[in-house]
Amino acid sequence: MKLSTIGSIVNGIELSALFSVLLVAGSSQAFAQVPVPLLHSVFPPGAQAGTTVEVAIDGVFLEGASDLILSDPALGVRCEAIPDELSPGYTTRFRLTIPSGASPGTYDLFARCRLGLSAPRPFVIGSGREVIEPEGNNSRERAHLLQPETVVNGTASENSNDFYRIDAKAGQRFVITCRAENLDSRMDATLILCDKEGNEIDRDRNNRNRNAVVSLNAPRDGSYFLRVADFTYGGGNSYPYRLSLTTAPHLEFVFPPAGKPGSTGSFTLYGYNLPGSDPARKILSGNRLLETKEVQINLPADSLGTHRFGPAHSSFIPHMSYRLTANGISSNALPISTTTSPTFLAREENGDSPQEIAIPCEIHGRFDRTRDRDHFHFSAKKDEVTWVAVLSERIGASADPAFRIERITTNGEGVQQFQQVAIADDLGNDPGERYFPLPCRDAEITFKAPEDGLYRLTLLNQTGSGGADQIYRLILREPRPGFDLIAIPWERTRVANRVDIAMPNLSPGGTVELRVLALRHEGFSGEIDLSVEGLPPGVTSPPVKMGTGRSATLTILATPEAHRWDGMIVIRGTSGNLSREARLGTTPWPIRDWSKQFFETRLGPRVPLSVTGDDESLITLEAPGENNLELVVGEKLELPVKLLRQSSNTGEFTIRAEGLPHKTGELKLSGSTEQGNLIIGSGKENEFPREPGSWTFRLRAEGKARYQPSKATADHARVQHQSLVARKRTHADHLEKLTATRDQISQQLDEAEREIDSGGSPDAPRHILDLRSQLDEAYDQLAAAREKAEKLQQAVLSAAAAVKSANDLVKARDVQIVIYSDPITVRVTPAPPTAAE
Repeated sequence: MKLSTIGSIVNGIELSALFSVLLVAGSSQAFAQVPVPLLHSVFPPGAQAGTTVEVAIDGVFLEGASDLILSDPALGVRCEAIPDELSPGYTTRFRLTIPSGASPGTYDLFARCRLGLSAPRPFVIGSGREVIEPEGNNSRERAHLLQPETVVNGTASENSNDFYRIDAKAGQRFVITCRAENLDSRMDATLILCDKEGNEIDRDRNNRNRNAVVSLNAPRDGSYFLRVADFTYGGGNSYPYRLSLTTAPHLEFVFPPAGKPGSTGSFTLYGYNLPGSDPARKILSGNRLLETKEVQINLPADSLGTHRFGPAHSSFIPHMSYRLTANGISSNALPISTTTSPTFLAREENGDSPQEIAIPCEIHGRFDRTRDRDHFHFSAKKDEVTWVAVLSERIGASADPAFRIERITTNGEGVQQFQQVAIADDLGNDPGERYFPLPCRDAEITFKAPEDGLYRLTLLNQTGSGGADQIYRLILREPRPGFDLIAIPWERTRVANRVDIAMPNLSPGGTVELRVLALRHEGFSGEIDLSVEGLPPGVTSPPVKMGTGRSATLTILATPEAHRWDGMIVIRGTSGNLSREARLGTTPWPIRDWSKQFFETRLGPRVPLSVTGDDESLITLEAPGENNLELVVGEKLELPVKLLRQSSNTGEFTIRAEGLPHKTGELKLSGSTEQGNLIIGSGKENEFPREPGSWTFRLRAEGKARYQPSKATADHARVQHQSLVARKRTHADHLEKLTATRDQISQQLDEAEREIDSGGSPDAPRHILDLRSQLDEAYDQLAAAREKAEKLQQAVLSAAAAVKSANDLVKARDVQIVIYSDPITVRVTPAPPTAAE
């Protein structure tokens, strides 16, 4: 048998269009394992169904990129690589053709590269017209006209604003939205809307979800101007956004926040541009005035779903998507949660007086005022178990709920007394811990009543805030134990407190690991069995028992004969009649130190896997060609093992057998040793084999090797720098010509004015006006050219620094190698009877 690999899961860093991010991150990067492609930007980050769009990607270790793959192959998106004459082996532009029937939504997009699939980036398929932000719209005078029912794909400008113009008639109503968060963008969107005199009409910024929305009810005919920027004025390719102008309604939230599937109920919508809304019933939400509209909504029983993207806990909440239509145009999708419990509204008019409730029930309420507290009374029997939960963050609200439960008794004087028996704050079910944090500010417990009697539940918002948007769902019912799963590509070796991006890419003969996290709900403590479905030929993954724990590690192994493959797999967890498919967990950006930096995690819809080519092998392990061995109890068995080192600098490798029930030997091969014998059966007591039987095992080799990354990333950075230098020189020549043209027109104007002073021709005044107009145009062109020259100079400086960082990035380094053999079966037979026996 033959076994080879370049290693397992990896980490990486980031790169922007002008390589400024690479300059910062690359200097501190220390690889523990072999790198994988890291896709840091996709532009445009979305496109209209039924169109063909040219997409540019950016990142590191993208050499050999040949295709862009979306997480849902059923979409039928076709991709064509556009060759790069400057970097033939480093394709960064592709042509995507999106079928007209493709379902609108957000999908993960991967680049198929020589080293496997890249880390994902979101890509949005829309249903309306889309355009690209033009260059140079960084001043009001050069504002780009924003057309209704159009999405502009843009990137925030560093230390600057992007300007857009909206032409409106008096009374026209528009909603402008800027989306950044669901693009994995670093942008914290800021929108400022002004009239042509510069008077501010509306603004939105620094929101919890990093998106922004403003509205325009045009007071008069004319032009209005919109400024778009990052809240901290960051910019570049890692700051993409999608800006839209629409006359459609825009929905922010709904109350009540949930309803029963198969029923029709009354709901109040909150948002902008709501048809038929009463201006007198606007409400203040934070610093925003929102319109309200009461509607009847039918919740179909067969239209439930979960979020494909977003924070983990909210992504698993069942909901239906609702859209409000006006003038033939639909609003954004608003999730309405679903419930099967009897529902009631919290009675806010009673102040601090308690509301009597009966279990099971679901209460829909809100913290209407600052430091608001809601009180509820319920009866319970001794040892009766009730699941008590408050959902707020998980349904998109900003409240931080907490509650306590007190037993109510009456003393001899008839005075009620309260004894605290339970308290709940933020969810403590965080199996991701420091490397994949899953925080949630909602509160829930499984409550067991200590005695028969009456109990009081006091619910409060720990932020102290109040308002119509501070909504919650309070649920009291019998527990319905269950679980959800998140699969995270895992690094075996970590560098200090870094959180790097890994991908499940393996070479023939190699392995990768995925850490599967279990979010256990409502007291679920059952054992969970994990398995992998959809693996290609030559790739296996032994089933794993998570048991009653919160996490387990799945290992995926490829035989040396496994062929190149890229696709999506299914990781399934089962427990009795429960079956759940794991969602992909990912970190959008690497983190240098988890103890000092806040960072986001999100879920993707499906789990990818790549089997790369075998041309990158650092180590090849040769073991016996016979995979079926026989052994007699008490006999010795040694396997000859040969380690072929393709790298000139490899360290000690330890080889052992995995999968046998008893102790076996291990073989250590130093950097100068290529072969040896591994003892499988020693013949000693208490070591393998101790009894007859049949077992299947693998040989596992682990050690370090010197790895030389491809220099394609550095070559690409150098080519980009050279191209920018050439553009700078060409532009300098253009700037010189513009300067000469301006001077020539200025000289002609001086001569014409002198001529008119001396009584020139009757046409002289008209000629002077024409020259002055030409001079003004020349000055405008010169100013724009100088602005472009400054940007090119900054780009050249950034690219030059990035070449150095890229050269550091591709330096040879030690990486951890773990490889497995093909399965080997050993059959152990009883020892023959002795003469005495």
